[in-house]
Amino acid sequence: MSRLLRRSALAAAAAAGVVAASEILVRIVDPYGVSHFVNMRDYSDLLVTHRPDSKRLFAHRPDVDLDLHGWSVRTNRDGLRGPDRMQPRPATIRRILFVGDSVTFGWGVDEEETFVALIEEALGVPWQTVNAGHLFHDTTQELGVLEETGMGYEPELVLLVFVPNDAVPTSRVFQPLESGSGPPKPAGGVGAWLAHNHALLQFLRLGGRSGPATGGGAAASAPDVVPFAQWPPLLQQGWRQSEAGIRAMRDLSLGRGAAFAVLDTSRLDTLAAFCADEGIPYASIAFSGEEIASGVRNSPADPHANANGHRLYAARILEALRSIQLPGGGKW
Repeated sequence: MSRLLRRSALAAAAAAGVVAASEILVRIVDPYGVSHFVNMRDYSDLLVTHRPDSKRLFAHRPDVDLDLHGWSVRTNRDGLRGPDRMQPRPATIRRILFVGDSVTFGWGVDEEETFVALIEEALGVPWQTVNAGHLFHDTTQELGVLEETGMGYEPELVLLVFVPNDAVPTSRVFQPLESGSGPPKPAGGVGAWLAHNHALLQFLRLGGRSGPATGGGAAASAPDVVPFAQWPPLLQQGWRQSEAGIRAMRDLSLGRGAAFAVLDTSRLDTLAAFCADEGIPYASIAFSGEEIASGVRNSPADPHANANGHRLYAARILEALRSIQLPGGGKW
């Protein structure tokens, strides 16, 4: 009996060793880039706090400097990505505020590689940019960021970077938010101990489809116009809420003396038509099929823009700025 127990113990130890070795191997090799999902757990645990009494529902903690396994994130005193900015704004400084989700935040790249930082570098003095992007935020939450934090930076221009899944109300997808259990995060349990294996299996189970389906993940960025009739049902149902959020952002910006425009990371016919009807400046900054094939995303499992993708976004945004009229004039 003791021999059988010893053999069983050895077999269990060997199996545990194989599992541990596979976790290490997947972590090192990571052929599909599934560390994206593992990093999201650290992001949620260390950087995000619940705000149940706010439209934002959850927000970044202030004054955090976090290493996410290969790239870093810092937040300022308001929990926005990037440096602190003087408030009130000095008369010699001009500001652009970017509002959006994980695409604007710059998931997977260092701060200086984001299109928000690249645009400030390209415009030079006296321009500053402010990054108010946040993972998993929908249009209503983005409005909350603008109302509660963003307009305090006294921007001359507010740019909403719209991703199709911004039309999906986050509270519809992450139901625990309504019960006050905290911000969304990947599953715990075994997945917390074997995070990379768990993420790889989940990715393969979904047939290699990348990106979360809701509330703040990267857009598919299809090269062709996407008719409203082909939008997934959740996006169709949430679009009216997005319309209201965009109108409110426009009205708040104009009421505070700032211009407002929408940048579309896809080519959504309904969004373009809505902006035209509302008199809102609009530009698509979507990647083409050729650009996607050339490598502008972090990995097969993480469709957010990499450093190359952010450079393309920055170039398109700079081109779009030339057609936006600022209050009081001014040259780009």
